[in-house]
Amino acid sequence: MAVARLRIGLAPQLVLTTSALIAATSLAIVWFFVTEKTEDSENALRNRGLAIAADLAENCEYGVLIADRDGL
Repeated sequence: MAVARLRIGLAPQLVLTTSALIAATSLAIVWFFVTEKTEDSENALRNRGLAIAADLAENCEYGVLIADRDGL
C-alpha cells in the first residue's frame, strides 16, 4: 500500500511562510512592548513612593523634633 503525499504548490508555501514570519514578528513586538511598559510602570510607581516618603519625612521633621504627637 503506497502512502499518499499531499503536494502543496509554491504559492501556498510562500503564503504560509510569510504568514508565520509576520505572526512571529508581531508576537515578539507585543512581548517587547508589554515587558517595557510593565518595567516603566514599576519604576514610576517606585519613584512616586520614594517621593511621597521623602516629602512626608520632611513635613514631619518639625513635629518629631518638638515631640508634637497631636500635630503628627
